[in-house]
Amino acid sequence: MNHKPTIMLFMAFFCCFAAACATGGPEKESQTQALKAEEAAAVQKKQELSEEERLKSLIKEAEAAGREDEKLARDLINLADVYKPKGRFFEAEELYKRAISVLEKDKGPESLEVAEVCDMLAELYIRQGKYSLAKPYRKRSLDIYEKAYGPKDARLLPALENYIAVLKKLNFSNQVAILKARVRFIKAHE
Repeated sequence: MNHKPTIMLFMAFFCCFAAACATGGPEKESQTQALKAEEAAAVQKKQELSEEERLKSLIKEAEAAGREDEKLARDLINLADVYKPKGRFFEAEELYKRAISVLEKDKGPESLEVAEVCDMLAELYIRQGKYSLAKPYRKRSLDIYEKAYGPKDARLLPALENYIAVLKKLNFSNQVAILKARVRFIKAHE
């Protein structure tokens, strides 16, 4: 009787068993993966916290120096952008409003930078379903772009379409129809 296949099968099983014991088996591997995921999440949270702390520090330095300029506004916006995905909407809202105020003083109330932050604030409100609060910021942004580019410029299209979307949510169908006609006109003359 030839026991060679049985011995080889036993040796293969023993090698696999020994390897599984050495690595801890599938259960140990699952635990290792879970620990790695926890470590990665902790590192990301630490980076987010350090980014938040870094921005807060930059803002405090600017305030202490009495500096209200585009750099401060960018730091305020960046901190708002850190808060937004965390659901810290009230804090983000206040930071966007403050950035608008700083940019109004530094660049002028009708600057493109102000329009950009008005869009960010409107988007924050929209994300929360607060369309009536978003409306004046979308309108202001559109007004600024119109003044900068003229009423028939294709660069107005994103601002027009954003404003239309808010008006739709608020059931301003007459205004929506007028603005949609304007969008079609601009697109036809691009």
